Amino acid sequence: MPEPPVPVRHAAFAWWGATACWFLGSLFGRLLGGHATPALGTSGAGDRDALLAATLPAPVAVLAFVIAAGLWASLVYGVYSGVGWARVVLAIAGAVGVFDLVLQLFSVVASSAHGTGDLVRGLAFLLALGLSLAGFTMMFRTDAAPYFARRR
Repeated sequence: MPEPPVPVRHAAFAWWGATACWFLGSLFGRLLGGHATPALGTSGAGDRDALLAATLPAPVAVLAFVIAAGLWASLVYGVYSGVGWARVVLAIAGAVGVFDLVLQLFSVVASSAHGTGDLVRGLAFLLALGLSLAGFTMMFRTDAAPYFARRR
């Protein structure tokens, strides 16, 4: 496999960093008792997260986080390897993911109950948002396009 150009390498590392931030923010937000954990209930702002937290036991939620992060990291590896369809799929899934990160950040800020889990989750998701946006911009730079134009 030829070495990917610098923007593609940087984009992949940004996406992998965003994946790690999302995973750690979700995990520690859950384990440290954020507003979406069953013990604290909801405040009207993270109802979807609270529903998931109430219906999934902690080990199952952690397994779901691991599976989701692994699938996302595999998709990023496809981009790193120069697979053209992976860049398109990551762009679409990434746009949905960024939108979801913004909604989750809003729910953390809008929540009336702010615990340690909320702070950790909010900071990790904010970092994930920044890394995701950096990954987007680097992935679609003009000097990265020829790397994806080749048939693989």
